[in-house]
Amino acid sequence: FNGAIGMTYEQGGSGRAGLAVESNTGEIVSLKNRALHHFTTSMGTIEASYEGRKELVKNFEDYFKKHASNPQGKYKSYIIKKGNDSAKIKALCDLLDQHLIEYGTASGSVSGFDYTTGKTTRYNLNNEDLVIPAHQVKSVLTQVLFDPEAVLADSLTYDITAWSLPYAYGLDAIASTQKINIKKGYRFPTTNVPSESKPYAYAFDWNSLRDVRLLGDLLESGIKVRSSQLPFISSGHSFKQGAIIITRTDNPKLDDRIIKQLARQHNKAIKALSTGFSTSGPDIGSGSMAFLETPKVAIIGGDGVSVNDFGQAWHYFESHIDYPIATINVKDLRSAKLSDFNVIIMPSGSYNELNSSQFNKIGNWVNAGGRLIAIDRAVAKLEGKTGFNIKQKSNEDKKDKNLLKVYGEQERAGTSNRIPGAIYKLQMDNTHPLAFGMPKHYFSLKTSSTAYPYFEDIWNVGTIGKRPIPIGFVGSNVQTKMKETTVFGVQNKGRGKVIYMVDNPLFRGFWHQGLFLFGNAVFQVQ
Repeated sequence: FNGAIGMTYEQGGSGRAGLAVESNTGEIVSLKNRALHHFTTSMGTIEASYEGRKELVKNFEDYFKKHASNPQGKYKSYIIKKGNDSAKIKALCDLLDQHLIEYGTASGSVSGFDYTTGKTTRYNLNNEDLVIPAHQVKSVLTQVLFDPEAVLADSLTYDITAWSLPYAYGLDAIASTQKINIKKGYRFPTTNVPSESKPYAYAFDWNSLRDVRLLGDLLESGIKVRSSQLPFISSGHSFKQGAIIITRTDNPKLDDRIIKQLARQHNKAIKALSTGFSTSGPDIGSGSMAFLETPKVAIIGGDGVSVNDFGQAWHYFESHIDYPIATINVKDLRSAKLSDFNVIIMPSGSYNELNSSQFNKIGNWVNAGGRLIAIDRAVAKLEGKTGFNIKQKSNEDKKDKNLLKVYGEQERAGTSNRIPGAIYKLQMDNTHPLAFGMPKHYFSLKTSSTAYPYFEDIWNVGTIGKRPIPIGFVGSNVQTKMKETTVFGVQNKGRGKVIYMVDNPLFRGFWHQGLFLFGNAVFQVQ
């Protein structure tokens, strides 16, 4: 997608075989020979590239010229609507800058595919809309990243089949077949810090991963905060569920300079409230302004825990929100003092090392007020355990009526039960803290065929309805299985909560709307 020739050279046993590997033919291949073979192949590639350098350079140049003047894909322009949260647009632009993809603004009227509704619509451009044209040097990469649905040459694939950035970043967008001439560059709004020296309270909207970072920094600074469980209007400002409030009553020694410094640091507009009385909705001092406990987070790792999924959770805290965490090794869970934490994360894994008494210990910790976040395969490990009320969904008729199968087609026939990675549009209950700050939908990247029917006695926060239309490849049996299922749910258990995440919102760290959703699980669900 960047004009290069992609090749993979690999010899059996290269990754894990140690000093020697025996092939199924009985041949012994040493580490020294494997290294020599890789070296020889690499040098041969370099030599061939040198001999064909004139043709390679010309093809490289022609590749960009050809596609810049005549983009090959269906869509020629991508519009990110002005109503999107500015932090999400900024995060997208940062990615585009890294890849030297041009963007800008334009005017006029276009028709195109609406990513949110999945329908063709007409749209009048505004100078605050972000426009990414396919007519540019990085044309192919632009189309690969933004096309609503990737075109698969074959469904026999082991990796994800959908990744369009508007879905990943949670952006309202349009893909148009029209060519749009842009004025390069995009101006982001400046952040105005409140001028009041000591207002009654500060408040800010809850919309994006930037807000999660800001909240984390506030809590680490020792500032006590509240979250509005209902929309409200105060001092001429409107706020939705999840809005963060900092009152002087909660913080009698509040240093206003810290608030304003962090607002500037995160480029976040914070509003000053002159009174605790709201024009509409709950007052600042009401029970609807929930006090947020500072998360003390631990991630379970070790034998039986996926190293990739553990790493993705660790990376989230270390790189995305810069928030402190601890780790608990599975083998140490028996003696671990869980009361030191109020949030424990179970990344995907087999958890074969855990016995019933250890699961009971985790359950008792939840009952005492802890929040357990179970992700992907970790959800299944809670099935049947005392106090965890979940059960997987299976196809009603598992019998395969096609008894006369063709042996040579067994791999292709198996695709009916596979989902290497596709996008599903979920209905979100955004009145629940797990979905605060989100629209009534969420595009979830699903990499597993595991499915759960709507939970009983559990809040079904993110669900798939009766007629799901996935983006990307999904086997026919899996598609049937996904109807009327829950992907994200929250169970009240004793004084604590269990947050079930059937899909991993942290997958590879690039699904930005998922990173925001996970921030709700850590900070907003109390």
